[in-house]
Amino acid sequence: MNILVARREVTINAGRIDLFGIDSDGTLYIFELKVNTARSAIIGQVIAYRQVIRTMSRDQLTESVRQGPGGVDLATEFERHFGHRMPEIGEHEPVMVLIAGAFDLNTSLCVTELAEKGFGIVALLYVISDDRVALVRALRPDGTVSLSPPGRRSLWQVVPVRPDVREFCGTRLDAVVPPVMTFQGIYAMYTRWVIEQEGLGRGMQFLQPCAFGRELAAFMANSGQWVRGFALPGTRIDPCEPLEAVPSLRPRKTEGHRVVAYRRVA
Repeated sequence: MNILVARREVTINAGRIDLFGIDSDGTLYIFELKVNTARSAIIGQVIAYRQVIRTMSRDQLTESVRQGPGGVDLATEFERHFGHRMPEIGEHEPVMVLIAGAFDLNTSLCVTELAEKGFGIVALLYVISDDRVALVRALRPDGTVSLSPPGRRSLWQVVPVRPDVREFCGTRLDAVVPPVMTFQGIYAMYTRWVIEQEGLGRGMQFLQPCAFGRELAAFMANSGQWVRGFALPGTRIDPCEPLEAVPSLRPRKTEGHRVVAYRRVA
C-alpha cells in the first residue's frame, strides 16, 4: 500500500485530523493516533472526520491541507510522489485508520461492526522492538480485533527527551518529598528552575506547558519511577512538604478525576 501522508494536523469543520493521506487512486485516508489505549470516543471522532471529508470539494480539501504552519500544496506533492496528476476526489470512500498502543473492548467491537457494515476502516497496533516502531494489523481475518500486542512498550519509551528537561527531572524530581505530584506543580518547579539557570548565565529555552508535558511524559515513561494518573480538580501538593493524606488518583479520567498527576513507584 503506497500512501502519501500529505501533512499532520489538518483542520476541518469537525476538528483536527492527526494525519491526512491519499493514495494513487485518490482514496483519502484519515489517521487517528493514540499513544496509549484507544477508547470508544475515537470512533466518533473518525466518523465525524469522514463525514466532513466526504462532502468537501477538491478545492476545499486542497485549501485545508495548504492552510496553517506546515501546509503543503496537495496537488504538487501528489504529482511529485506518484508521478501523475491528482485525480478527482470523491470517487472512493475515505478510509479511517486507527493506530494505537491498544484498543479497549468497546472500541474493538465498534471497529468490528463498522468493518462488517462495509466501512473502510483499518485498525493497527504499534509494536516497539529494538527502539524501532512497527505497525501490525489489529483487525483479524475473522473480523475480531486484537486488543494489544504482547509485551507492548509505550511509544513514549522511545521518544528522545531534551537534555535540559532530562537535567531538570534528574536533579529536581529526586528531591520531591511527596510521593505524588500534579503536572501543575512540576511545571511550576520547572519554571523556577529555568529562571535559576538563566540567572547563572545559562541560555535556556523555556517550554510552554504542552511542549513540556510531552517531554515530561517521555522522561517519566523511561524512568520507571513514576506512573501517570489523574487527580481531582483543586488538588494542591507542595513539593517540599510531606502529605497528610495521599490524594485520590485514577489511572484514567473517571469519576471527575481530570488533573494530570504522577505517582512515585520506586
